[in-house]
Amino acid sequence: MLKAVMFEEMKELTKKLVAIPSINGSSGEAAIADFIYGYVSGMPYFQRHRQDVFTQALPKDQLGRKNVFALLRGTKGNSKNTLIFHGHMDTVGVEDLGTLKEFAFDCDRLAEEMKKLPQTEEVRRDLESGEYLFGRGASDMKSGDAVFLVLLKHLSAHPEELDGNILFMFNPVEENHHTGMITGLEILKQFQEKEGLQYLFAVNNDYICPLYAGDSKRYIYTGTMGKILPCMYVLGKETHVGQCYEGVNAVNLASRIVQAIDLNADLCDAYDGELALPPVALKLRDLKPWYNVQTAREAFAYFSYMIEDGETADILHRLRDLSQHILDDMIACQQEQLRTYSQAAGIPYKPPAFEGKVYLFEELMALAAERELVHIEQNLAELAVRGRENHDDARDIALAAVQELCRQLQLSGPAVVLFIAPPYLPHNTLHRDKPDEALLMKGLERIAGDMSAQTGETFEVLHFFPSLSDSSYLKIDDSPASVAALTHNFPVHEQLFPLPMDMIRQLSIPGINYGCYGKDAHKRTERLYMPYSFGILPELILKTIYTYLA
Repeated sequence: MLKAVMFEEMKELTKKLVAIPSINGSSGEAAIADFIYGYVSGMPYFQRHRQDVFTQALPKDQLGRKNVFALLRGTKGNSKNTLIFHGHMDTVGVEDLGTLKEFAFDCDRLAEEMKKLPQTEEVRRDLESGEYLFGRGASDMKSGDAVFLVLLKHLSAHPEELDGNILFMFNPVEENHHTGMITGLEILKQFQEKEGLQYLFAVNNDYICPLYAGDSKRYIYTGTMGKILPCMYVLGKETHVGQCYEGVNAVNLASRIVQAIDLNADLCDAYDGELALPPVALKLRDLKPWYNVQTAREAFAYFSYMIEDGETADILHRLRDLSQHILDDMIACQQEQLRTYSQAAGIPYKPPAFEGKVYLFEELMALAAERELVHIEQNLAELAVRGRENHDDARDIALAAVQELCRQLQLSGPAVVLFIAPPYLPHNTLHRDKPDEALLMKGLERIAGDMSAQTGETFEVLHFFPSLSDSSYLKIDDSPASVAALTHNFPVHEQLFPLPMDMIRQLSIPGINYGCYGKDAHKRTERLYMPYSFGILPELILKTIYTYLA
């Protein structure tokens, strides 16, 4: 009976959370935090323990966004062992829904409207089954928040069953800069130092999904992918279109580099038999401020690069070598095209002597030091501060710093500068060669096996949650050398993306992901499979709780 009651509670609460349009970068992120705070504050347990439910404002945040914390203290014993349950409250935008945008936050109405439109066979089947909940955020990840909240409501009625504590944490700003989680680390540290909480591990409830067509497994992830954002500032050699072979078009060069890197499976990182997804191009544009008949002197591109175990320096050098090959090949191809044109036009063939080079940002900083540009770091930092005050995009601020460095060095094209911009996410997982982590891995595998036998579902334990996750900031496996390579090639990182690296290493909380089961996150057909998400997942979470806090 209780299971059926919780199913309906989770379903209805998910609808209410979806109805709050908490799109990343909007005031809805503050509104949903207020709703969750009110929901938890209304529980009898937290009416008696008001000090254990609170919000934490994000510093200098114009939208008033905040984290929500709730600490459930078990009374069965005196254990300080603590599990963290966390989820994010924001969603991506709704532009992808097109004419259905106005229904994006109404789960029932959206499903009805989608039935009127052409759909794939699979989407049509899911719509008609009645087992899926459609809506922006239904899968990613308001259902996961709802599961946690309803479980908190029922668990808080019986704290005497817990020998230990559960700290619930709901964060904004996950869908881009992860500011909520990063800010929340300070609270985790305070609880650890002032109350002696001993964090066993953290469970995120971000969505899980099929990994390939026909995949029906339910996954438990013992860590999360890392990510860097490699950027390319492409400096060409401008020329009038009437003398087009006398220059190097930055747009042409940038597009060739993007073509070589985007979805290149040879660049995939790997660990222990698991393969990360390939780098994906997220931006490509020239930097001409207006129209003219001059070829582009500058262009800009950046990529999402997922990491499981790779060293930052190795990745950057690989991208530099590949880009250098592309640059050399483009110059050779352009000279060959000039040869063909000259023969057809009956004019002498005399190719320009282009020599292009690809630089790492740290190499240019070393060159600046060699030339005694003593104020360059201060100048770049001040540039970044102005950019932040103007609310410029963090990637554009990093680019502006690189442009200023190149200007002061009087760097001429053709050239490419490879650097890193926000966000950066550490990678982490459980390792079998570390006794404590191996023991936790075995415990999770045992829980998964028991759940498979109990429910008939096929569970599989893998190392890395395949998407980006706030869990990245709970534990860091990146080596000191890898972090050094990152910071040396990350312009004005202290102004753009300061990270409490020492605090993360001190906390070192294993990050597990269970997750509601859904399909098509970040797509117009985003949907949640309710029988697993509101039926079996809560049992998995409760089994975990009573395994470690019984």
